[in-house]
Amino acid sequence: MADKKQPLTERQAKFIELLVGSCQGDVRAAMNEAGYSPNTSTKEATDPIKDHIIEAASNQLVFSAPKAVAKLIGILDNPEALGNKNLIAAAQQILDRMGIVKTERIEVEATQPGVFVLPPKDPS
Repeated sequence: MADKKQPLTERQAKFIELLVGSCQGDVRAAMNEAGYSPNTSTKEATDPIKDHIIEAASNQLVFSAPKAVAKLIGILDNPEALGNKNLIAAAQQILDRMGIVKTERIEVEATQPGVFVLPPKDPS
């Protein structure tokens, strides 16, 4: 596996830019536009730069998080719009992957002190 600090060639950098940009994840289309030979396998092109591809994909999630939040807030203004269920699911997936999760709080109220019943002591 390639070291993350290994510099990318110009073609590799262009490939990654296209992959997460205009080619929207289509590996073969990004390879073609970046100038790879049609005979080059996708594995041959992606294996040496796997870490860079993962980093670029993670960065896309980071950039998508504010958009996901905006979509969720937009649903408040138009709760009956078609596709809201899908928008909520997609936004939730993005935010979950970014570590932004809903928190659940449980409040317990006790009106009287709790009582614990312990088993009898073992005589041995």
